[in-house]
Amino acid sequence: MELNPLIVLRHALSGGNKENRVQGQSESELRRGYKTKAERLTDTIVGEERLIPRTTPVYIFCSNSDRAYYTAQWIHGHLSNVHHIQADLRRTELLKERGQGVLEGLSYEQAVIILRQILPPGTPLTPDANCIYPHLFSCDEIPNGEKQETAKLRLERFAVEDLQRLEGMGIIVGHGISGMNYLPNLLMHGNILGEGTYQHFPNLAGVRLELESFSRYRKTGRYEPQNGNVNGGHVIRPLEKIAVNP
Repeated sequence: MELNPLIVLRHALSGGNKENRVQGQSESELRRGYKTKAERLTDTIVGEERLIPRTTPVYIFCSNSDRAYYTAQWIHGHLSNVHHIQADLRRTELLKERGQGVLEGLSYEQAVIILRQILPPGTPLTPDANCIYPHLFSCDEIPNGEKQETAKLRLERFAVEDLQRLEGMGIIVGHGISGMNYLPNLLMHGNILGEGTYQHFPNLAGVRLELESFSRYRKTGRYEPQNGNVNGGHVIRPLEKIAVNP
């Protein structure tokens, strides 16, 4: 058994996103008006997947952060109230964003000051998400930050304990790094950094993962691709992006 396909989504726009602050595992309320946009995204998923009530079991997993949980609640409610699809909503700390230690809650300008002390001299740094988040994705030296290995072990547990034990379709509501980058990288490449490139996904954007099976993990205990196939036979394609311009 396994969940297939997986729709992996980034939560709706939060106050921290709007204020250009590093969030990590800290909390931040969602912005008003994004409930409607989350419902539009739900309509897109239902249409693309041709979901019909009472035919395909649907499971919604979300990070234990409020911004992911409330986004998942909007999707869950819209599936039920409008599309008459009853989904199982499950909240788990295994999907939480990677902890960013002393950077959490800081403005991008403040974060740049600290990153200059950590990263190699001459590293280009500007106070914007496109510059800062690739470093939050790859750097393992942020004071009090969560180590990459710890984040990897959490996501491996999620894959084994949840994705492999259920059958149907999975919708995962997470974060820019742990959900949109680390989790797909783990499932497709066998490690959370993948090919080492951070991909920026706007709030309420998503990707669709078609997974052949997790059988090689059950046999070997590793996610490594087989037969030299970099993607392990998995296919990833973008969903329609909604709320690209918050």
